[in-house]
Amino acid sequence: MKSSALSVFVSLLVLLSGELQAQSEPAQPPSRAQQILNQLDYPELQVVPRASERLLMEARDERSNFWYVHWGLTLPALTTLYTASVAKSHYRNDLSESDLMFANSVQSVMSTLGVAWLAGSVGLTFWRPYRRGFDSVRRIGGEGRGQELMRERLAEEALEKPARVIKPLIYLSAGTHLAANLALFDSLDKTGRTYAAVGSLLALSPLFFTHRYLFVYEKQMEYKRKIYVPVISTSFMPEESGNRWAPALSLTWTL
Repeated sequence: MKSSALSVFVSLLVLLSGELQAQSEPAQPPSRAQQILNQLDYPELQVVPRASERLLMEARDERSNFWYVHWGLTLPALTTLYTASVAKSHYRNDLSESDLMFANSVQSVMSTLGVAWLAGSVGLTFWRPYRRGFDSVRRIGGEGRGQELMRERLAEEALEKPARVIKPLIYLSAGTHLAANLALFDSLDKTGRTYAAVGSLLALSPLFFTHRYLFVYEKQMEYKRKIYVPVISTSFMPEESGNRWAPALSLTWTL
């Protein structure tokens, strides 16, 4: 009985001395390998630049590039509006009365379309999605890993929102401007058709030049996907028999 009580007492002393020694030693910061392993499940925390950092950079650039960032919507609107304004001076001389009525209707639609898209593109210059998104992310306090991950994911959403808004507008703009110019094409003389052809070509310009909002979001997602992409290389490996070598494809993941 006495020996068992003594052994328990000795065990308590050993545990107590170990805790005191652990408390007296300074805490060692985690190594780089430990940090990588801790963040292995969260590519949002590994991507460079992080979404919050990219959001801040774009929010700063909005102060200077707001007036031309939507040029892909403004330029087709201006060309469509100009073609509509000069169309009546370049009708074909052999238009019938019904064809003339149709041409005037298309010309009125083109004028309305050009004004509407021009006003819409100018209105978009007052939209500051990155600035608003960064202000929302900045309001999330805390230093824990969960709070950090929340900030990065909300920053990704802030980068995604303007891209999701502008993408359908680009296709809608290209389709409406192209249709309007082609509808008026046959009613115009040679000079007028040149204007309509240029308008049709510029209507497609947003499809050939990536909008800034789309470029920023797609590039950020590309950086994120590359984190776990393996490095592919070719090599030779021995066969099971060990007597011959066979070509092989190796995949290497780097952190």
